[in-house]
Amino acid sequence: MWTLAELQIYTIVISGDPMEIFDLHENFGAVISGVKLKDINDTRVSELRPLLIEKGFLLFREQCLDDHDIVKIGQAFGNGALEPSARKVSHGRQIRDVVYLSNLRYSDGEYMGFPGNTTDFWHSDQEFRENPAILASIYCVLPSPEGGETSFASTDVQKLNVATGDLQKIKGKWSTRVPAKSHDNVPKVEVAHPAILTNPISGKDYVYVSENLVRYIDIEESESHRLKATFMEAILAGNNVYSHQWQPGDYALYDNGQVIHRREAFEGPRLLKASKIYADPSFFAVPDGYVVKELEDL
Repeated sequence: MWTLAELQIYTIVISGDPMEIFDLHENFGAVISGVKLKDINDTRVSELRPLLIEKGFLLFREQCLDDHDIVKIGQAFGNGALEPSARKVSHGRQIRDVVYLSNLRYSDGEYMGFPGNTTDFWHSDQEFRENPAILASIYCVLPSPEGGETSFASTDVQKLNVATGDLQKIKGKWSTRVPAKSHDNVPKVEVAHPAILTNPISGKDYVYVSENLVRYIDIEESESHRLKATFMEAILAGNNVYSHQWQPGDYALYDNGQVIHRREAFEGPRLLKASKIYADPSFFAVPDGYVVKELEDL
């Protein structure tokens, strides 16, 4: 896995303020300095959005944000709406649409957020929803003292070592997902999404796949499993993964159509805040899914 490496640095001036940008990883991502997200406005968003479309993942350091700021930033980069977490335990007490990821407890003994501290599955946020909020953010308040990185990997077809024949097999096909048992704030259905997403601005193709993919529709079962394994292996190749070590004040904004991610195992206290952001389909590849079937049990 890659750690933060300043691979390329350049400075531009926007809205009268200098903004420094450097590559986070050779395949995706950028770190932005000189931007105070608390003061986000339409002009700044219009200048940063093309970077998000190009890089898929933007990291802003040394931010000081409250829950209202997190909502404001998400609304500015998306279509104005946020999506509550699929787990009710993660709903912020102040603002429901702010997602709490924490093993800390309130004074009444309840967890402040989702307390999971084991290694997660590689996934895209909200992929089990019919119309997922494809953009997302994570804001670090308190990083865990040991572990707890969030790892990201690009799904850019051009960056993957995948046979053209395998890509052709899923072109125009659909794949399905189902929610986890712990997702108590989402319909219990199997949903289908396009197997390949195309960004409307860049024209780039991205494989919409994760460890949670159930099956490719109209592809024989054994071949479906093979294709899933093939794409996951290519995406998780060592030179295509970036593992982010959180620092207080880090704010990451990413496109679930361009990257998959997972939580790495950790020990000790941790508090991250997140948002799930509905995106404007004129800028981002938004999966237009449909329900395959209702589920009696998970």
